[in-house]
Amino acid sequence: MIRNFIVENIEDAIIVFDSENYVLDLNPAMEALLGVSQDLAGRPFIEVAPQVAKLLEPYLLLDDAHGELILPVTDSKQRHFELRVLQVKGEDTQPLGRLFILHEITKRRDAEERLRQSEAMQRALVEVAADAIISIDSTGHILAFNAAASRIFGYAAEEVIGENVKILIPEPNKSRHDDYLRRRISTGETKVIGVLREEYGQRRDGSVFPIYLAINEVNVDGKLIYTGMVRDVTENKRIERERDRLFEQTQTALSETQAYAQRLDLLNEMSQQVNMASAEQDIFRIGTKYITQILTPDQITITLTAADPEYLEIVVHEGEPQLFQVGQQIRLSSISVHETIRQHRSIIINHFAGSEGSYVETDRRHGIRSGIVAPMVVNQNLVGLVGIGSKKAVAYDERDENLLLHIASFLGIAIENNRRNLELQQAIQAADQANRAKSEFLATMSHELRTPLNGILGYVQILSKDRSLNTHQQQGLSIIQHSGEHLLTLINDILDISKIEAKRMDLSLAPFSLTDMLESISSIIHVRAEQKNLSFRYEALSELPPAVHGDEVRLRQVLLNLLGNAVKFTERGGVLLKVGYHEEKIRFQVEDTGIGISQETLRVIFQPFRQGNKQSRATLVEGTGLGLAISNQLVNLMGGRLQVKSQVGEGSTFWFELVLPGVEDWAGTPKIEERNVVGYRGVTRRIMVVDDRWENRSVLTNMLVPLGFDVQEAVDGEDCLKKVASFHPDAILMDLRMPVLDGLETIRRLRAMPSGKNLIIIAVSASAFEYNRGESYSAGSDDFLAKPFRFAKLLDLLANHLRLEWIYEDDMQVSEAEPSDGVMITPPEEDLVRLLDHAKRGNIRGLTEEADRLTLLGYKGFAANLRMLARNFRLKEIRDFIQQHREQGDGRA
Repeated sequence: MIRNFIVENIEDAIIVFDSENYVLDLNPAMEALLGVSQDLAGRPFIEVAPQVAKLLEPYLLLDDAHGELILPVTDSKQRHFELRVLQVKGEDTQPLGRLFILHEITKRRDAEERLRQSEAMQRALVEVAADAIISIDSTGHILAFNAAASRIFGYAAEEVIGENVKILIPEPNKSRHDDYLRRRISTGETKVIGVLREEYGQRRDGSVFPIYLAINEVNVDGKLIYTGMVRDVTENKRIERERDRLFEQTQTALSETQAYAQRLDLLNEMSQQVNMASAEQDIFRIGTKYITQILTPDQITITLTAADPEYLEIVVHEGEPQLFQVGQQIRLSSISVHETIRQHRSIIINHFAGSEGSYVETDRRHGIRSGIVAPMVVNQNLVGLVGIGSKKAVAYDERDENLLLHIASFLGIAIENNRRNLELQQAIQAADQANRAKSEFLATMSHELRTPLNGILGYVQILSKDRSLNTHQQQGLSIIQHSGEHLLTLINDILDISKIEAKRMDLSLAPFSLTDMLESISSIIHVRAEQKNLSFRYEALSELPPAVHGDEVRLRQVLLNLLGNAVKFTERGGVLLKVGYHEEKIRFQVEDTGIGISQETLRVIFQPFRQGNKQSRATLVEGTGLGLAISNQLVNLMGGRLQVKSQVGEGSTFWFELVLPGVEDWAGTPKIEERNVVGYRGVTRRIMVVDDRWENRSVLTNMLVPLGFDVQEAVDGEDCLKKVASFHPDAILMDLRMPVLDGLETIRRLRAMPSGKNLIIIAVSASAFEYNRGESYSAGSDDFLAKPFRFAKLLDLLANHLRLEWIYEDDMQVSEAEPSDGVMITPPEEDLVRLLDHAKRGNIRGLTEEADRLTLLGYKGFAANLRMLARNFRLKEIRDFIQQHREQGDGRA
């Protein structure tokens, strides 16, 4: 029963055949394997499972057998079975049949196949591996040696299998290897197991090479197997060494580059400093300093080309040894490299071998073993040399040479620039001296010309008031005045062009009436045109603003010059002035029908001292030739541009435009009445006239005394200071240029006196430059009057500073000359004789003083008439008046 239980439950498939191969019995495992049931007993096996029966056929005749079958099963899978065949016997030991037992080994065979495949793959991997794989036993004998190991070590696998691995190890590790294995086995030390390390291997040819080695340990059936993976790192080490070499080279190059960059920074610093140096010695000092920092030489020499270009003068020689003296001259040809220098090239001398007696040979004998010489070249000219020397051989390279060449270039340019700047400064100084000389000449000329003009024009103004002059005399006086004023215009032109060239011409901007100015100019030009039988017309092309903001004086000067020229160079026809205004811009245009200007002359028409076509205008030209030059500069100064077009024989047109803003709420300026002043109201005012020229004093005295002023004269500054304390003047008219003590210093001293602090001082000078006016104000003057002056200007200044109210001729009443009782008493004969003498000599001052004296004596009527006639310079009427009273003979009553 137990047997039946075992058979029924065993996993092995069991089937029993009789001697005819009919199925006797089978267990459930066989049924499951074959996919049949038990009712198949007694049937032929070939019918039950034909495919399996065919596989088992070789075993059906065997009584006892073992085998392995691969049987197809119902699930279409092949399964591996281990077969056992046993003969079944009866009690009589007669064979009854055969027992087949199938034990499935599919899993084992699958595992074995996987193992086989794995081992094959491992063998393939080992064989194709780039690294050497070597296995040894615990005694060090080689068990495995792959293809890479053969390639790396130079041995065939069959040559080394069974050999001790020491044949692959160089000394000193070769001798230590056996001891290590014994120590490993006895102590279990594992310090190299599983650790990648650097070692050395030895090839078959005995050469030693670097390797990376990693060892693994495996226990196989109680035996220790050591497998090492070896990689030949010869190329790696070569690359590593090359990398280290390149890194070191790069580091060196980087360090050199950084050092070179620092040297370039120093070079840049040097160039900036030498450019700012103001003297050659500073340039040499700076150059030497930076050469020392940049190139660290033992010796520096700088030379400059001497007056004789074949010689060089030593200007710097520093360091050791001291072979030369500063200031010493050496011949260029005595330098052994002079041919290179003559070609303006630098040269490195790393092995001194100069010819006997040369300076290079001298350097060598005194310990200088290498050096560089660089030329200083500017504009293809050799300025000098910069040389450095070192006591080391081969101390310099190409970069050092380039640096020194740059330094030499900077020094050469700086030296040349310094020389040019010095020449420029000398030229500027010479020009300044010339300008100062010109200014001094112009100032002197102006003063010297204005001084006599002051006398001429002054007395013209005095005499013009004399009603006794006949028509012929008045015409002569008018000619004198016109000529004097023309000469003054010429002088002013020269002064104006001088101011413009010196850039001292300034504009004086203020509101003024444009229409009044144009009408005034038109009236002047109209008279001049009539004198030449020419027409003159003024056209306003648009409505003009009543007033504009600008420089009236300079605009008037330009227009009068352009219109004056138009009249001057026109013989037939006329002159036209057109003025148009648009958006604060005014266009002034002067047209004439004159002789015209050639195209050649038009190109230089605005240059000073040009007067146009001299051939065509030779008989017409007068003046300095500065008018157009001054007008052009003044228009430029006012923000415009003077332009011209002309045709010879047809006439010329000049025009310019200026921005002159209109002035709103213009109240206008009161018109000055041109009335004859004969005196002033109030107490008598004292005026001191200080001038070293008697004629200038005389002009002022004869202008002021007839008006009732008490005048005191002083011949210079010292005389003024002496007299001022006793005279107590209300005002002083002070000339500036005087001997002994000039006007400026006199003004300063007067202002320092208690009585002079509030004293009115008006500077009167023939020096008419703006700086003369400024100097007088700085010294303390209240105002400035340029000689020659107009009588009206003098009166304006006096009225302004002394608060005077003038008495005009047409205000005087005839009764002023009569005494209160209607009787005019005649002075004594001797007084009349003295008065007649003054009248004959034209001594107005003497007549006025006598009138004042006679008033005090009681001859008021007579004195009043005399004073009135004297104030108006009526000398003939004064003589007739005195003579009449002499004839009456009643003056002694």
